Amino acid sequence: MGVVVKVVCPRCDTRLLLLVFRDVEVDVCERCGGAWMDTAELQALLSRATMPDADPLMRSLSATAHRPDGAVLCPRCDAGMVEVCAGDLRIDRCPEGHGVWLDGGELDHLLRQPVGAASVLAEVLGRHGAQG
Repeated sequence: MGVVVKVVCPRCDTRLLLLVFRDVEVDVCERCGGAWMDTAELQALLSRATMPDADPLMRSLSATAHRPDGAVLCPRCDAGMVEVCAGDLRIDRCPEGHGVWLDGGELDHLLRQPVGAASVLAEVLGRHGAQG
């Protein structure tokens, strides 16, 4: 029997809702609209996408930290997340490599990009036609 980890929103401190679609898991906050993806979840998402080299989620994994974001703690280890820039997208990444957090506005911005991982993420979140 596996251990179930209850992930808490790093912005709202409320329990995140786990969404699963085609074996890709994303933890979503119903209150603020943000999303947490463990590194393994992010890799699963990226592996399902037909991605150009410029895919912002792929670039976020290797991007240099822009600045520490002391307000956001990793839902897995409570380390202070760092903000990284992937194109025009800014997201929070665990410095220990546990995953990435997209605030609601960042997630909406990503979903308006109809290529790469964003199209798969829109399917996971049930947000078809997110462009606009």
